[in-house]
Amino acid sequence: MHIKIVPLNVDHIDYIMEWVNDSEITQYFASMRKKVTREEELEFIKKIIASQNDIVYSVFDSDSGDYIGQVSINQIHWLSGEGRLFMVVVKKHQGKGYGHEILKAIQDAAFINLQLHRLYLIVRPENVRGIQLYHRCGFRQEGYLYDKYKIEDQWIDMIQMAIIRS
Repeated sequence: MHIKIVPLNVDHIDYIMEWVNDSEITQYFASMRKKVTREEELEFIKKIIASQNDIVYSVFDSDSGDYIGQVSINQIHWLSGEGRLFMVVVKKHQGKGYGHEILKAIQDAAFINLQLHRLYLIVRPENVRGIQLYHRCGFRQEGYLYDKYKIEDQWIDMIQMAIIRS
């Protein structure tokens, strides 16, 4: 199994629409609580492609060509050399080892290509599989963020994890 990450482009909209409204995938996303239309997602894609502080990739299996998911470095603060990691793997490819490969590829993009110093993420405490994966890929817990997001009438805690360029 090998992956390739390619810069996001508007032609990837159909792949993204497969998961963006799937609550099983987005349940751990703090900010995605409403259905997204194709037009809204297309506008978001155009905006994020134009951003100087967000680098977004679509992930494909290099052997089969199957779409695996998305990975990005967002909210890049160039002066301090840090960015926030986002990753999603579509349901049919979860649990197959793609997450580990994707994280290694995005670390190379962050630390070698972009010359960032630090990559961080936040994850919900109940996302045990995700936390274990991040630990295996070198991320360390930095803190516990109490009541970080409010979803409907419930406050949600988050764990912040990071990896430093070695």
